[in-house]
Amino acid sequence: MRRGLSALVALLACARAYAGNGLYLPTSYLIPGGEGEGPWGEWGEVSPCSRTCGGGVASQKRTCLQSQCEAFNGEKFRGIKFDLQPYMDPSKPCELNCKPAGNGPWVRYYFQHRRPLIDGTRCYEDPYDVCVNGKCQPVGCDMMLNSTAREDKCRECRGNGANCNTTAGVFESTASSQDLIHGYNDMLLIPASATNIIIEELFYSNNYLALRAMNGTYYLNGRHNLALPGPYRIAGAHWTYEHTYQGSPVLPKLRCLGPTTEPLYLSLLFQDEMLRIRYEYSVPNNTAPPTDKRYNWVHEEFTPCSATCGGGFQTRNVTCRSREELEIVEESLCDEGLRPPTNQSCSPEPCPVV
Repeated sequence: MRRGLSALVALLACARAYAGNGLYLPTSYLIPGGEGEGPWGEWGEVSPCSRTCGGGVASQKRTCLQSQCEAFNGEKFRGIKFDLQPYMDPSKPCELNCKPAGNGPWVRYYFQHRRPLIDGTRCYEDPYDVCVNGKCQPVGCDMMLNSTAREDKCRECRGNGANCNTTAGVFESTASSQDLIHGYNDMLLIPASATNIIIEELFYSNNYLALRAMNGTYYLNGRHNLALPGPYRIAGAHWTYEHTYQGSPVLPKLRCLGPTTEPLYLSLLFQDEMLRIRYEYSVPNNTAPPTDKRYNWVHEEFTPCSATCGGGFQTRNVTCRSREELEIVEESLCDEGLRPPTNQSCSPEPCPVV
């Protein structure tokens, strides 16, 4: 309920409270106290019963459709009324923090409320752990409170990682990093279905991590529009972006449990020779890309348009590089089907009549 959508999980006495048509009667909740106020979505599908006789446990889930911050909409701060949206502080996951919605100058501030988050709110965007009495309590991937059941890196509950393929490495300052242009550089192609993605700078710099789609659309920190730290919905998955904010030093980091629904380029807004970035992601073996993962395409920014009106064109350099050293290699080592375009049209507006 804090970050727009949150889940309420019901534990159901399945063998004794079956109501027919695949539905069970909710007899107790994972977090006592009921649903509280606010709109809720429909109950989801019922999980299989844990036992075939003698009483067992199944679960259902429904989603809260209202942010807890909305309860404070209209309250004045320094004489101004705001509509509020959630702000997540990763170091205090069960604290209710809200910030003004929109894109005005006040969005860089957030308000800390004295009351804790409502019991049952997830501590973070993706893990199952929930807040109870202001403290984060563990919930297993089997949706049971205090359960020790955990996912493997490909998010299989109680999995051992045997069917999971993990890619990891470090980009760092080397002689080849001199080939990077000041501006945006594609560093890594993260495939669809990726899980447990971690991208982090290992020391402070003036560089910025960015994410973009294969069609060139930026989802984060694109075209020099720098994003605030917080939760983001990108490629069908929840991401958490951490960065220095309001003078509090934080090493930049991107985290996503996934799975993602489309390939993503990790781009770097390169402004500082100090470069050391660690990355890791996993994909199930049956979805791992067949191409050699040691190489990927890197592109520069487009040149200025050749015309201001009447149609022009822009070009850019695209090279195949080794993933670790960023050295230029033979183009045949990269997947031709993933090659970014080297030119595009621009300024299609008719020229004014003189």
